Amino acid sequence: FQRPYQAPLDAYQAGAIDEDAMLAQTEWADRWGYDFAMYRPLVAFGPSRGARLLALNAPREVTRRVAREGIGSLGQPVEGQPPAIDVTELDLGDQTHRALVNAAFQGHPGMTSEVMERFYAAQVVWDETMASAVAEHLASPDAASRVIVYAGAMHVMRPAIPARVERRADVSTAIVLPVSPEDLEEARELADFLWVAPAE
Repeated sequence: FQRPYQAPLDAYQAGAIDEDAMLAQTEWADRWGYDFAMYRPLVAFGPSRGARLLALNAPREVTRRVAREGIGSLGQPVEGQPPAIDVTELDLGDQTHRALVNAAFQGHPGMTSEVMERFYAAQVVWDETMASAVAEHLASPDAASRVIVYAGAMHVMRPAIPARVERRADVSTAIVLPVSPEDLEEARELADFLWVAPAE
């Protein structure tokens, strides 16, 4: 869920609105679009144990603008959206992170070095926004001692969200990566724990 939509998540968790209203108010269909049935167990997991649901993602308008126009566009307000992240908090200099992103996306059609630079900046905005939201929550007086972040593999790599959370907060992170048996060896260096799917 994107950060401007924390209020509907809180209302849903409090029982003030139902799932359909929450999905409508968070603009799930437009902003994420995947079948919510795939995510429902993850969304239910925390509240079933008394944990708060957190909206971590950068607003789509911001990441798309950065991908199209570059990091300089962050100085321009996005209508109806709060800033995703303070531009001074962006770490674009992590070469390990840059190499991981480049390796994953450089083969995409039309991916010139200029396009890759903008795309990389958007990835950093995304990761920094999520890390900032986690750190802000941990610093709040009523925060739980742990936060579980569900994010894609590119976002949970050590130099993505985890290192950026640790830069902001005095916490340690652990990466749990679900993998298929055939990807096990390659994944060993990418995570602290591997969750291996049973062989079919």
